[in-house]
Amino acid sequence: MTQDTPSRYMDKIVIRVPDGLRDRIAVAAKANGRSVNSELVALLEEAYPAEPTVHEVIHLAGLLADDFLDAPEHLGLRQLRDTLKEVVEKLRDAAAEGYPNHPLNEFQVYRRKHGLPPIEMDEPNEEGE
Repeated sequence: MTQDTPSRYMDKIVIRVPDGLRDRIAVAAKANGRSVNSELVALLEEAYPAEPTVHEVIHLAGLLADDFLDAPEHLGLRQLRDTLKEVVEKLRDAAAEGYPNHPLNEFQVYRRKHGLPPIEMDEPNEEGE
């Protein structure tokens, strides 16, 4: 009889490693109190982090805004506006490239799920507004 465990349904990868590498990974795993598999997953998660969620982006934007506004060399609201426009443009570009877990896509999915219309991102006019 086969065991029906959650790990049975996870993606699996078989890799070949140079001589001695598995032993070095095992030493690191033991030092970190985890299995070789858990050690490799932790390293891969660190190297390839997931796209941020809408909540993480909003939280980070709040922290950045607080830091900016609290800075003694406060550069004014115009520069803040310009910086935020740049961030929105980068988010828009990334979403247009098709990142399925991108915060703007997540936000649009949330709106669709709750029967709300999508947010139309207006293109800046000639004055940059």
